[in-house]
Amino acid sequence: MSHTTTRFVILGQARSGTWFYTHLLNQHPLVIAAGELFHFSATVRREMFASILPNGDVNAELHAMNGQLRPYVYDPIAEANPNARAIGFKLLYEHADGWWARGDRCLERDTSVRVLHIVRNDPLNVLISWRIACLDQSWWGTRTTRQIWIDPASALEWLRRREQWLAWAENLRGSHAMLSVSYDQMIANPQAAMDKACDFLSIDSIAVTKPAYERQDIRQHLRDKIENYDQLVSVLENTRWALPNREQCDE
Repeated sequence: MSHTTTRFVILGQARSGTWFYTHLLNQHPLVIAAGELFHFSATVRREMFASILPNGDVNAELHAMNGQLRPYVYDPIAEANPNARAIGFKLLYEHADGWWARGDRCLERDTSVRVLHIVRNDPLNVLISWRIACLDQSWWGTRTTRQIWIDPASALEWLRRREQWLAWAENLRGSHAMLSVSYDQMIANPQAAMDKACDFLSIDSIAVTKPAYERQDIRQHLRDKIENYDQLVSVLENTRWALPNREQCDE
C-alpha cells in the first residue's frame, strides 16, 4: 500500500454509545470499524474474527498473537480492504473476564494504536440501560423506558468497577494517542463527532447522517426509573454517587 493506514480502538462501556459511534465511523468510505472482535460469547463474533485470521483458528491464532495486534488483526483487515485509511474495532470494559483480557494486554503492548475513548457521565442511567438490555437480551437499537428494580449491593460494586475501568483507560493516555468522546456531545452533534474523529485519525472528514438511534429519555428523573429508589438512596449515601431523596427531588 502506498498510503499510511491508521490503527485505532473504540474503547468504552456497554450502553455508552459504542454502537452509535461505530456505525457513524463506518459511514466514511475509508474507515473500517470491525466491531467487538475480542468478545467471543456469541458465535457470530468468533466467526467474524476467524474470517480475518490467516489460519481461521481463533484459539491458535490468539495464542500465537502474544500481544501483537498489527500482524494478526490490523494487517489482515488492511489486506482485504486496500483502500482503507483507518482500521479499528471495539473493546468493552465488561468483557475483561474472557478474551477481552487478552485484548486489553494487546492494546497496552501496541502503543501505535490510537484510542477513541467514549465516556458517558451519567453512570446510573448507564446502569439502568444495561440492566434493561440484560433483561431484554437486546443490545442494539432503541431502549424502552420502564421502571426496574436495582440490587443496591450489585449497583455499588458495578459503580466501583466502573471507576477502575475508567482509571485504566485514562492511564493509557500516557502511552497512546487518545481522543475522549463525550456521549452527550456525540448524540447531539454527530457531524462534529465525525469531524473530530477524522482529524484524530488523520483523514479528511465527510458529511454524515445520524445513525438510527433513540436515546432513553434522560429527562425522566431517576426516582421514576428505579422501583426501589429509596433503598438505593440509603445505600449510596455518603458516596460520590449519592442520590437526593424524594423530597429533595421536588425542591
